[in-house]
Amino acid sequence: MTHSAVPSTESALANSRYYATHPHVAGSQQDLQDAKDVLSFFQTEFGISSTSVEPIFSAGSRESRQATLGITSGLKSPNAWIDIYYPVMNTGNSDGISLEILGQDGDSIWTADLLEDGDPGDKTAAEYKHAIPPWHGLSAGGVSHRADRVRQLRYERRL
Repeated sequence: MTHSAVPSTESALANSRYYATHPHVAGSQQDLQDAKDVLSFFQTEFGISSTSVEPIFSAGSRESRQATLGITSGLKSPNAWIDIYYPVMNTGNSDGISLEILGQDGDSIWTADLLEDGDPGDKTAAEYKHAIPPWHGLSAGGVSHRADRVRQLRYERRL
């Protein structure tokens, strides 16, 4: 398939499966490998010359800035590179996290299973069902004390 061709249903499905059938959490090695695969695809499909050193730059670096500014200042042929960003990201951690509904006496009457079940009919979903652990953003643990609720909800994060 070339960049100007309309993809077939089969090639679209194959490419979707290639990128979607493995974990690739932002900042992980799988995420970087996906970026390198897309870069390689662009180099092949758009005739971009590959170099002995991979064009992977820290975002905001001199190299990244030159590549970005080069797009609007006399670019004669396609170009592609990877910029690496360092965002503040929260990540999951299944150790010591629970979500419970408390009875009137404060004891737990129901505890949520926070891990994915995986779909047994989907081989990939079942294989990677625990690849991304649960998390609750950057929230602190605690108990919901809403007066209009019959039950209390407690989110606990034990460190």
